Amino acid sequence: MKKIPTLFKRDPDNRSRVLPELAVDLPDGAVATVKYDGSCIMFDGSDWWKRREVRPGKPIPEQFDEVDHDPVTGKRQGWVPIGDGPKDKWFREVTDGLTELEPATFEAVGPHFQGNPHGYTHDVPMQHGLIGMPDAPTDYDGLRIYLGDLNGEGIVWWANEEPVAKIKRRDFGYPWPIPTEATS
Repeated sequence: MKKIPTLFKRDPDNRSRVLPELAVDLPDGAVATVKYDGSCIMFDGSDWWKRREVRPGKPIPEQFDEVDHDPVTGKRQGWVPIGDGPKDKWFREVTDGLTELEPATFEAVGPHFQGNPHGYTHDVPMQHGLIGMPDAPTDYDGLRIYLGDLNGEGIVWWANEEPVAKIKRRDFGYPWPIPTEATS
């Protein structure tokens, strides 16, 4: 899966924030869906793979299936097979027995992925692009308000079964994960 472009242009003085100018024109009929915060995995119809980013100067892993290369940053995105070693234990557990699926990408979410910001009680694979957000606006001011109230990482827009743009709470300066209030 290629990196998904952010809907609005980045602020050159603060790359973690966006400006009101569009960076991506959404195609007619683009559908807003939930953006999960976990680890990206893919089922190709027979095997499971995990997303891997290789930074410049780092060795390219064995069996690396490159999908995208950013000539500006030198970063490469692609897939590596989920292996038998200890570092892939949680990936194996979240995909165990899931072999009767159509090829698709998923987000592995739960206690063993990215600090579990969604608060799941167990690890699950969430297929990308399935949970719609029909009330999500697409304008800058509307999204700034919407994302401020959203209990989630952000939004991904899909068209023709491909992700075409994303926006995150952090792009507008909102924290993610959302801090929980300390209890006494």
